[in-house]
Amino acid sequence: MVTPTASAPRSIGAPIRSVPARIPTPAVVRVRGLALLLAVLAAACDEAPTAVSSGDETSPSTAVVASGQTANIEALVLAGEAAWAAKDPAAYAALFADDAEFISPLGTYLHGREAIRAQHVLLYNGPFLGSTLDIQIGRVAFLTGTIAVVDLNYTLTDYQFLVPGLYETEPGIFRLLVRWVVEKRGGTWLVVAHQMTQVAPTP
Repeated sequence: MVTPTASAPRSIGAPIRSVPARIPTPAVVRVRGLALLLAVLAAACDEAPTAVSSGDETSPSTAVVASGQTANIEALVLAGEAAWAAKDPAAYAALFADDAEFISPLGTYLHGREAIRAQHVLLYNGPFLGSTLDIQIGRVAFLTGTIAVVDLNYTLTDYQFLVPGLYETEPGIFRLLVRWVVEKRGGTWLVVAHQMTQVAPTP
């Protein structure tokens, strides 16, 4: 039989050691909250967002977009130039989604691919007959892996005339700033929103 050993009684008035509670500092809380937010945002996207590309310009705070990310956007631009050169309204309208929104430099509004096609039938057989369109990409910003904002510079030359309300940027040259919102649908990149702004004439 083992006889338990009695513990020495604590003397009255002896100090009691306390263990301080570990309370997270505000900085720790902020870091944990940021990590949780980033995890939620990453889970919300089907594909990871891509950084912004500003043409040839980059900044220390802007990551360079891999060339593969913009290849489909560049192909869309080339298809637009080719359709314009061929004066093929159906091919030009094929760049756009069925439910695309199109705002002209005059502020007129078109809804849907068919309306865009019909408008370009008139343009190609009237004021823009024989014209040449050059499209340059100014900036591509991927909001997600399947949606991007694209800023473009349109330069139109060799046109027959400009309709009332439009004006030449320089003699024989009509320039536009164009913004696309493009989306990848069913594996194909399409323009879902298109807005044009005239460039003011050169003083």
